[in-house]
Amino acid sequence: MRFTIAIDEELSFIFPMPEMAEEIFDVLNQNRQHLGEFLDFIPKTKTIDDEKTYLKMKLQGMVNETDCLFVIAKKETLIGMIDLHFIDKEIKKAEIGYWLAKDYTKQGIMKKAVRALCTYAFDTLELKKLSIRAVQENQASNQVARASGFTFVGTLRQDSLLYGEPRNLCLYERLSTDS
Repeated sequence: MRFTIAIDEELSFIFPMPEMAEEIFDVLNQNRQHLGEFLDFIPKTKTIDDEKTYLKMKLQGMVNETDCLFVIAKKETLIGMIDLHFIDKEIKKAEIGYWLAKDYTKQGIMKKAVRALCTYAFDTLELKKLSIRAVQENQASNQVARASGFTFVGTLRQDSLLYGEPRNLCLYERLSTDS
């Protein structure tokens, strides 16, 4: 039995378990080209064991209260992941990361998932500030941030490496007091 949190009648968050590594890896593997364009961990995730190691690391982060990871499902099908990372309980802030299988893009799913995660972060974890950093060229991720109620703060120039190349990141923030 999987622990889930409903987003709407079709979408839910599933609490990840190491036993789900193969299922998650299969989704990553089928979407390597799509996801690999802006996520440099995709080529590094070569085996089911790599995914299992990642899940264990994130679960330890959940124990340490520095991370919060969910699988996104449509009905019972795993279609993506979303997380809070760099959780700072003192300042009450965190950063959001996400990915979605190609067949489920452009349907408003990630916008719903981000909004649901914001509600969870603000209401359950009592965080006050969330941020999203998106590679400037990743139009879809930037659109998700804007459509999810985040405010564009600015461009962080050459703030990240993507496949060894410096990239600009767009920074978005949302406060618990924002509507």
